[in-house]
Amino acid sequence: MDIQKCIKLGDRIQIAGKGCHYATIVERLENESEFYLSTPWFEQKKVELVKDEVYTFRMVCQYGVISFRGRVIDFDENDTIPLIKIQVVSELERLQRRNSFRVKVMLDLQVREVGGQEEQENVCEYHAKTLNISEHGIHFLSDRKYHQDDLLLITLHLEKFDYHMTLKDLKAKVVRCEYPLLEGEQYKIGVSFEGLSGRDRITLARFIIRSQIRSQDGGHRSRKRGYGD
Repeated sequence: MDIQKCIKLGDRIQIAGKGCHYATIVERLENESEFYLSTPWFEQKKVELVKDEVYTFRMVCQYGVISFRGRVIDFDENDTIPLIKIQVVSELERLQRRNSFRVKVMLDLQVREVGGQEEQENVCEYHAKTLNISEHGIHFLSDRKYHQDDLLLITLHLEKFDYHMTLKDLKAKVVRCEYPLLEGEQYKIGVSFEGLSGRDRITLARFIIRSQIRSQDGGHRSRKRGYGD
């Protein structure tokens, strides 16, 4: 994969640090192997990256979730926002392929954490909003931080586009956690469904198709002709 085909101005990107990930954005593309990032901040402090050190980067692009290693080669303090120049020093590795169509839609959901055994559920439940959904997983906003492979139980409310259905206790595994760029923002959590039933998968597929139809016609499709009724 070509780095210029994967990275665009304004893309969010994560830098792996010691025990945590720092979120920042792409500010400038230099050439086929070099680009600039804005200096990341963590807990109201500027993160100091070390020149000539190699870091692991992760981001979401049109090809899915990709990871690569990059070396800090320069700093630009003249810009309004201090920038860090990165040189890609490894091949791009695809960690997760986008093998299903995702639709951007904001839906209500409830999230519960699962303990060491699936039967032992954490009594704590909270409400969240989706960013996008597919037949294989969802991307949602959360006030809580999760780690890769954490297990969750999700209740998803399909209350849009004349749909009025609720999918309860969907088992999901965390595949990524994007840290907030600014104070007050939420984490962005990506999960994949585990053992989704055929019935629930068909329901999701029909909802996604209907979402596509409504987005194409501006949401004015007649209720009497809804797809999948």
